[in-house]
Amino acid sequence: MNMFKLRLVLRALKRNLNKVIYGRHKVNYNNSTLLFLESAMENMYGVDLNVPQHGHKEVQLKRFFINFLVAETDWSVMEISRRFNSAGIIANGLSRRTMQYYVNSHADELKEISPKSVTYARTYRTFTKTLISIL
Repeated sequence: MNMFKLRLVLRALKRNLNKVIYGRHKVNYNNSTLLFLESAMENMYGVDLNVPQHGHKEVQLKRFFINFLVAETDWSVMEISRRFNSAGIIANGLSRRTMQYYVNSHADELKEISPKSVTYARTYRTFTKTLISIL
């Protein structure tokens, strides 16, 4: 069993115990959570945040990931960058400028009314549901 699967099982156990004890599950976004999400991106989607990638699908997944963090944590792009550095995530290709572009273009994409935008929104919703389900 690889390390990601073991961490996935342990997080599921912790989540279920919190639900039983406290009746809820609240995610604490700290360094270990960021490292877990980074390994999830690599294991589930094949996107390594530490390596710059230039395919359309990889860029879209990185955009989804950054916007997921913004939506879930209310962190600014600067704060995400600081948290990545603190957690030891090098995140080549995810400079503050690039992350800000991802946030802005994501908002523009969701405001548009077109079949392409609807597909984009559905894909993003599926992506967020997947990440939330493993936390």
